[in-house]
Amino acid sequence: MAKITVGICCMKKKLNSDSMAELLQRLQATGKFTIIRFKESMILHEPVENWPIVACLLAFASSGFPLPKAIQYQRLRNPWLVNALEEQEILTDRVQMYERLTEAGIPCPPHTVIDHGSVEPGELVQELDSITWRGQVLPKPFVEKPQDADDHAVWIYHVSGEGGGATKLHRKKGNQSSIRDLTQSHIRENGMYVYEPFMETGGLDIKVYAVGETYAHAEVRKAPAVDGRVERDANGKEVRQTIELTEEEKNMSRMVVRAFKQSVCGFDILRTTDGHSMVCDVNGFSFVKGNKEYFDNAAMNLTKMLVKSSVNPPRTPLRQRIRQQSWFKAIGNFCSMISKLLLFCYIDIAMAKHWDCGWALDECSPSWPTVCALRRTVIRAPETTEPPLARGKQAFELNGGTGTHVDAPSHFIAGGRTIDQLRLNELVDVPLAVVDVSTVCNTDPDHQVTQDELTADEEIQGRILPGSLVCVRTGWAARHREAETRLREGSPGPWTVYHGKGCEEDLHPDYKLPRMHFPGVSAAGAEWLVQNRDMVGLGVDTLSPDAGASEGFKTHHAVLGADRYIVENLNLEGLPARGARVTVAPTALRGAPEAPARVFATLA
Repeated sequence: MAKITVGICCMKKKLNSDSMAELLQRLQATGKFTIIRFKESMILHEPVENWPIVACLLAFASSGFPLPKAIQYQRLRNPWLVNALEEQEILTDRVQMYERLTEAGIPCPPHTVIDHGSVEPGELVQELDSITWRGQVLPKPFVEKPQDADDHAVWIYHVSGEGGGATKLHRKKGNQSSIRDLTQSHIRENGMYVYEPFMETGGLDIKVYAVGETYAHAEVRKAPAVDGRVERDANGKEVRQTIELTEEEKNMSRMVVRAFKQSVCGFDILRTTDGHSMVCDVNGFSFVKGNKEYFDNAAMNLTKMLVKSSVNPPRTPLRQRIRQQSWFKAIGNFCSMISKLLLFCYIDIAMAKHWDCGWALDECSPSWPTVCALRRTVIRAPETTEPPLARGKQAFELNGGTGTHVDAPSHFIAGGRTIDQLRLNELVDVPLAVVDVSTVCNTDPDHQVTQDELTADEEIQGRILPGSLVCVRTGWAARHREAETRLREGSPGPWTVYHGKGCEEDLHPDYKLPRMHFPGVSAAGAEWLVQNRDMVGLGVDTLSPDAGASEGFKTHHAVLGADRYIVENLNLEGLPARGARVTVAPTALRGAPEAPARVFATLA
């Protein structure tokens, strides 16, 4: 197998750092890569057409780095990016950074942005122990952060009862990282700033270093606001201790990597004394110093990402392919391509096949036994029944987990994304992979799909594409129809469809009802899909991806804990194993952990 060319594009100080050497030595030791170091003089002074062509690019901005030029190179050569370049522009602006955190549903401090250059008279009022901005009071202590993320002059304003003034943070100078200025009681008014309440963390800062979505190393240090003095060991290094992240904080790490598209990045967490955690800064490309275990894990995870990228490399941009041909040949090929594209579009529209992958929802739709059935009220009022404005109006009451529905990460994960925070690029027109295990499930209602079954399916049907919705067809759609029929007929005990005979005395410890029997996906199988196939979500044609007889909802935790979503109660009959595209359309209920959904697939 040919070695993968990996370009390192950054300023000389970063390129020659001990941390970079630790990482690159480990990557080269695998024998899988050819490392090409971009010279700083070339980056600064030569056109991007002269830069080396590489399959993968590790580029990151720092002071003096020409980020727009690197973006130009990426558009020209289209290498696979370890860290997305355009998103790095967001990291240079604290206002945009907080906007992205909020959009992605990542917990962050409540904050206010004030552009002092556009403040109208009366909008901002400064008092001894607070400021009021457009009627909203922010009491001291609070934090003031410049818009420019490279500006480290973050100030903390104190109440007069504790001496007042401000603690002014700055880049470390010797053993000093902040200074207390008792005369600074008014906020700065010379630009745009972010203001947020000061969070009590017991005098500690947590620094997190992520490499991909599955690995995060964290260290704790004394916060610079405590006394402004940097604690150092006998070798002169700042004292930091490795710390274990909570499950919620690990989920935040996954969310940061995905939201900012930075596979290798660092960020700061505030772990408050009242038990909350939130992200207060994202630093982009960051390395730990002097920790062998971290570099071993970082190199291992980065190797996996680089090798995986080589399986499905980015296509060379059309403009570059045309440049590589003679103009006459290029024009001819271009015209031929356009005519074929128009023909294929016509064929796609004329011959596309569509599937409705969910069930119509009504009062007799089977759902989880503890979930209340849909209730419908027909609204009859003069305004809806009397001409000329007579019209049909109904009101509905239903549980979010009714019928075909989506579970967002927050369904089981504290601080996870809610339904309205799921992104369109993981819901709309994504690849669909259907794994058929109906034969074994027909004889074993407690079956849990394993990793071996998933890999065996790939040997027959082909590899599951990254970004797929992976759906498991157990054949239980027929049971859904049977349960629906029993409910519609008013038959007692419709849930015997999911229960075994003589199960009345076998109560499930999780939901205190007779233990159900239907197939699902093992937690290990789900974890393998998340870690090795980068699925956007997991779908099942049963009530849950956790088999009915299983306990602890471990598969839910494996999928939702990786910031993916789950679709339950699907109808997967007739769908091809590969090749179709699927759209999942849950109702965007703000803050909801679950929501009913319409799910449909298309095969051109």
